[in-house]
Amino acid sequence: MDPPQPPPDITPDSSIWSGERGRSTHPSTVATLPDPFVSSDYPPLSPTSSMPESLSQGVGNHGLKRLSRESTSLGAKIPASTQPLPLTPAHDPSLTATKSADTPGSAQQQLRRGQSGRPYLSIEEGLRWKERKKRGEHPILPGSENLASLNERDHIFVVDNSETMKQYKKHIANVVLLLAYIVKDSDDDGLDIHFTQSANKINSKRSTEISSTIYQQPYIGIPDMRGRLGTILQEHINRFGAPVTPSRSRFGRQRSSHPQKRLSFYILTDAKWQPTDVGEIIKDMVQKMKAKGLPKEHVGIQFIRFGEDQASIDKLDELDHGLGLNAEAMDIVDHTYWNGNVWKMLLGAVNDWYDDDPP
Repeated sequence: MDPPQPPPDITPDSSIWSGERGRSTHPSTVATLPDPFVSSDYPPLSPTSSMPESLSQGVGNHGLKRLSRESTSLGAKIPASTQPLPLTPAHDPSLTATKSADTPGSAQQQLRRGQSGRPYLSIEEGLRWKERKKRGEHPILPGSENLASLNERDHIFVVDNSETMKQYKKHIANVVLLLAYIVKDSDDDGLDIHFTQSANKINSKRSTEISSTIYQQPYIGIPDMRGRLGTILQEHINRFGAPVTPSRSRFGRQRSSHPQKRLSFYILTDAKWQPTDVGEIIKDMVQKMKAKGLPKEHVGIQFIRFGEDQASIDKLDELDHGLGLNAEAMDIVDHTYWNGNVWKMLLGAVNDWYDDDPP
């Protein structure tokens, strides 16, 4: 009888995936996969059985073994019993793009609508829709039935350009770009954008011009949101009940006067302001609306939050729910996160259905 053979020596450079089962050949062996390949969203797969044929031929067991050897050298570990995961990073929106912008009735869109039935549009989906539209295609915008509710309103952006907001500059620009693109045709005298740390006001009918100003501002200091927002709101309060004379057209013609349009304010902020009472200026505006007999839909103040600071979240929740405006049937404030539902950003402050949506 031949003497028993010792078990094969297994080192980090040896194969740790068996060819048939895709499992470790040694209970103590561990392997590493770089973070982009690790996702609980995918079920375990055997090395080649569930891959597309072209991928399995190109990778095969040899490729999986090589991936295991290379990943082991990175130092992080996953249990040896874990089977190989697919090679698509689940968290990268550009690599996991859906067709929901084309098919608003798709299963994914229906899932996002949830039991409430509210249409859902993410920033990523909206920007893809915008780019396709600019290329001359005719994509369907999920939730486009909401566009009628945005017509005949003045849309005013207020951007917090304090020092703590500098880190979100790219996200701010994307949010403003998409919202401005969606609403620009509903505001015939152009969109306005203001900043907390300067007296600048830009008016334009072009969404790219509006969003490009995000990169042209200094991001400095701590904002006096009560003072700056109060000044911006007062400009419009002064026109309550009075005819508005638009600026001249680009051909120099004076446009005719008309009643003040309804107002939507979009305030992009992390709410790390000077310790002043912003709620008082909002309540004062509501009292002046009531004195002029204006309905609550006349003004919407939508706070779009950046960051996850709990004190800031509490501050904005207080403005959303704690001013007692519901008791007067004059709830004109809403609060949501910058990467949430675009339709809530646009309608949460003027439509009770979206106002009930969690931030």
